Amino acid sequence: MSVTQTSTTLRVVVYCRVSILDKGQDVENQLRELRQFVPHKTAEGWRLVGEYIDQASGKSANRPEFQRLFRGAAERRSDLLLFWALDQFSREGVVETLQHLERLKANGVQWRSFKEEFLRSIGRFSDAVLAISGVHHQAGSGSVRLNG
Repeated sequence: MSVTQTSTTLRVVVYCRVSILDKGQDVENQLRELRQFVPHKTAEGWRLVGEYIDQASGKSANRPEFQRLFRGAAERRSDLLLFWALDQFSREGVVETLQHLERLKANGVQWRSFKEEFLRSIGRFSDAVLAISGVHHQAGSGSVRLNG
């Protein structure tokens, strides 16, 4: 489904995560901005239909709301996932993160990073940008961890 289609409603869900290890983080900051962003896209058919919020480390996929997000994707409950930033979505590593994003696309759910405007599954160069970003993160960290 294309985001530019205005005749169809695009069911949007947001995913927010803060680490339980960093007590200075507040999920409300992410939620507020994501909730404010979606109405700006109503001309493109966006409608907020759900939120998934985890307070857990991103180094494991074993997060309750993360798992519920993928169950919802498998049941086709949404068309687009909007997350704060890629490292808030997952810090498991490049391969694992790419697999999660591909799993969403396989279930018909597009995805988009709010803070990294160029990171999205929508558009001609989405796969290339994600691959380059993954290589950049690998080189920057000296490992296969994404910002980890």
